[in-house]
Amino acid sequence: MKNKTDISMTRRHFLGLSGGVIAATALASVGFKYHESKNEREIDPNSMKLKENETDVLVIGGGMAGLFAAVKAHDAGSKVTLVSKGRLGSSGATPFAKGIFSYDSTSESMTVDEFVTQVSKSAINTNNPTYTKQMAENSKASVDELRKWGFFDSPLYNKSFSKPMKERNIEVKES
Repeated sequence: MKNKTDISMTRRHFLGLSGGVIAATALASVGFKYHESKNEREIDPNSMKLKENETDVLVIGGGMAGLFAAVKAHDAGSKVTLVSKGRLGSSGATPFAKGIFSYDSTSESMTVDEFVTQVSKSAINTNNPTYTKQMAENSKASVDELRKWGFFDSPLYNKSFSKPMKERNIEVKES
């Protein structure tokens, strides 16, 4: 049993820590200027006009979840309006979210439970196994639906997201 005050370190641990310190030092030396990263607009409240809109479902956010919410609500018979802080499919992290996952139980060599076990093992048990299983069980249907909407026809999310919205005449308000 090791003494609690023993601070021995493996070579791998030392190299990992050293690399982290070097990277942090390099980033600190870049000298980011705060004023260049501000995202502020000057708004004159007196120039604003009131416009009323009527909708059954208001979807806030033009990312993947917003797209699905808007299309599903529309297809269920609701009048839908989607508002986004930027262009549909183009703001926040959405343009970089290319990691589409699909588990197909008909072609996979492992069962969904074996898959969940492997994901949990890979994630050092930091994932939620119930959510992981639900994601796996529903992923193929979601990807197939995206394919029908033309999602994979363009590498630009705005174009891919716009297609099902335009086909359904779903109102999109972008700022």
